[in-house]
Amino acid sequence: MAAFTFASAIILLTESFYLIYKSTKVPYFALGTIMTTGAYTSYSCKKIINLPVYLGYPASFFIGALLMLIISVIILEPLIKRGRSLVEITLATIGLEILIQGLIQIYHEYIKVQYTNIMIREYDFHIGEVSGAFPISTLFAMSSFLILRHIFKSTRIGCSIRAVWDNAELAQIQGINPIRDRLMIWGFSGGLAGLAGGIMTMWFHINPLSGSWVMITIFAAAIFGGVDSLRGAFLGGLLVGLGEILLTIWGQNIIGAWIGNYRTFIPFLIIVLIMRFAPNGLFGQDINKRDGMRNAF
Repeated sequence: MAAFTFASAIILLTESFYLIYKSTKVPYFALGTIMTTGAYTSYSCKKIINLPVYLGYPASFFIGALLMLIISVIILEPLIKRGRSLVEITLATIGLEILIQGLIQIYHEYIKVQYTNIMIREYDFHIGEVSGAFPISTLFAMSSFLILRHIFKSTRIGCSIRAVWDNAELAQIQGINPIRDRLMIWGFSGGLAGLAGGIMTMWFHINPLSGSWVMITIFAAAIFGGVDSLRGAFLGGLLVGLGEILLTIWGQNIIGAWIGNYRTFIPFLIIVLIMRFAPNGLFGQDINKRDGMRNAF
C-alpha cells in the first residue's frame, strides 16, 4: 500500500512535469516545492482549521494551481516573452525552488510543528487493514491520466494546446492564444503537484526540504517513460514509484535498516541506466525521427 500510494503521487508529479515540459521545453525544478506546498496545505487544513482530512485535497490542488499561476504570470511568462534561453529559464526555476523552500521553512516554524516532519496518517480511515489513502490515491492517479488523455485526444481545447506545442507561431496565426493555453497548463500542472503533496502527507513524513529529493524521482520517472509522452509519464511514475519503495523495503529486510538512508540512489541509478541504454525512454520520441505528436498520447 505504501508503494502504490507513493507511486500514485509520483504519477501526478510526472504528469505535471510532462505538461510543463511540453509547453516550454523547460525541466521545471520548482515542481517538488509545489508538492511540498500542497502537503503543508493539507496538513494545515486538518491541524489548524480541523477540516475532514480529505477536504484538504481540493485545497492542496487549488493552492498548487494558484502558486503556479502566480509564478508563471510574474516570472516565467515574461521570460518567455522576452525570448530568454531555456538555460536562463531553467536557472530561474532553480531560484524559485530555493525561494519557495525558504518560505515553506518559515511557515513550518510559524505554525510550530511539533516534530521536524509533518504527517496526518493517523487521521485516515480504514477498511479492515486497508488504509483509505491507498484506494483514493490510486483513483486520483488513474483518473488524472484518463482525463488528460481524453482532453488531448477528444476536445477542442486539447487540440488547441497540442497545436501550440507543435508550433506556437503558426497556432497564433490561426487564432489560438498561446499564452491562454500555457496559463491553463501552468494552473492544472500546479494543481496536480499540489494534490500529490496532499497524498504524500497522508502516508509519508514531509518536511520543507522534501521537494528536493522528490525531484530526483520525478526526473527518473519522466526519463524512464519518455519526457514527451503522457503514457510514458503514467507508466514511468508507476514503475519508478513502486520500484523506489519496494526495493528500499526489500533491501532493509535483506541487508539492514541502514539501506533506507540510500533510497535516493535508486532513482539516480534509473536515470543513469536509461540515459545510457534508452535515452528516449519507454515511449519518448526520437528527436531525429519525430512524426507529429500522435505517438505522445
